[in-house]
Amino acid sequence: MYVKIDVLKSLRDAPGAPENRDPNLVFVATPDILVEPARDAKGVKYDGGFVFNPGAYAIKIYATPSSIKINKAADGDEDAVGITQGLEFAHPGDEVEINEFQQNWLGKSCVAFVKTGDCGTGAPFYKVVGSKCTPLQIKFEGQNDNDATKNTFKLEAFKKTNRVPGFYYGTLTFATVLVTIAADAETVDVTSGSGEYQLTDGSAAAIALTDLVNGSHGDVITLIGSGGTYPSTIASTEAKFALLEAADWTANLGDSITFQGFKNGATAADILWIEKSRQ
Repeated sequence: MYVKIDVLKSLRDAPGAPENRDPNLVFVATPDILVEPARDAKGVKYDGGFVFNPGAYAIKIYATPSSIKINKAADGDEDAVGITQGLEFAHPGDEVEINEFQQNWLGKSCVAFVKTGDCGTGAPFYKVVGSKCTPLQIKFEGQNDNDATKNTFKLEAFKKTNRVPGFYYGTLTFATVLVTIAADAETVDVTSGSGEYQLTDGSAAAIALTDLVNGSHGDVITLIGSGGTYPSTIASTEAKFALLEAADWTANLGDSITFQGFKNGATAADILWIEKSRQ
């Protein structure tokens, strides 16, 4: 449960300045979401990872950075106050792809993820607008004249909720993974940062993974199982991993496991990978 605490001025420099956001917004159609994680006891942070149906994935759409606006408003009668969530942004140009998006997502329910916290302001995370129960729907206007060529989007939840937009520290499934790991690798190089890494079946034996190397504090890494005859394994006894309830993990087809990096020593290599979720 939430324990009442003081909310003082943030120690971050200029906390009232606009947030740094990734201009590539992420959209997921709600029918593609198999598992929407619960929020923690304080009601804002997601505790666990989003899991999509087999073959389903999220898409990205570029938004003019200065146009991105996350909306939240609480209103209603005395005993019926609810929160309405929304998202606005502009996409430059009027190419066929953005018109196809408008045509084929019109009337569809979705959830939006806005990556926040890059550019030296701390570990990135997603602000999640909408949910499976209170999804967003897309409205848009096109401008193609002497002043500009762009499409302006306004996503609204037609149903109120009792939740503000959530904070999500996990990863998402896209059409392609960041990196595919070679067969028989005992470590996974995560230089590419937070995201999904596809494991490969061993060539002659199941390989025990011992570490995720070249990572940083706060990175969120998801390993995707390969299946096959010799899938990789992670043992609860490995010093670099902290597995939930000391349960070993096997990289079976369709399975995944998500870790977050925690720097527990003085050097860059002193990263402990703490399990956040698995499927």
